[in-house]
Amino acid sequence: MRFLVLFSLVAGAFALGGCPINQHYESCGTACPLTCDNYKNPSRVCVLMCVRGCHCDAGYVKDADGMCVLPENCPNRAPETCGENEHYNPCGTDCPVTCDNYENPPVVCNFMCRIGCECDKGFVRSPDGRCLLPEDCPLRTSEKIAKMNSTLECASIQDRSRMLAELYKIKV
Repeated sequence: MRFLVLFSLVAGAFALGGCPINQHYESCGTACPLTCDNYKNPSRVCVLMCVRGCHCDAGYVKDADGMCVLPENCPNRAPETCGENEHYNPCGTDCPVTCDNYENPPVVCNFMCRIGCECDKGFVRSPDGRCLLPEDCPLRTSEKIAKMNSTLECASIQDRSRMLAELYKIKV
């Protein structure tokens, strides 16, 4: 019962204009608001979903604290330092090519901007986060098993146990 009363009071405050400065109440606002991080490269695709609540007034964007500020008042966010074989992209892909999918890369992607470092052309993201040439990717588990199966046929029982322990990182 207390929750219902509190919810009613909060909803009533929103309806009566209880939003912070530079914000207004909308019963069907955007699910993809402009922020200090994305206003220069807004999302190309947005979920068609109503979001009820306080939204920034025209010309304002949300900062990291959820306050609506003029874009020129956003903190200068220096691009992060990227590693070897990668570069900073303020609107990179949300579906990167990795060691696990480079032979069959994603055909369909959600077109959402991913701010940060991405691998240079011709490189793929490895499981440990580095950007490698595809031929330098570690073997996938299925490839390790296939390779081991051909070796296991000639191996002794003791050798088989050791190889399987290495594959699954088990101490024998």
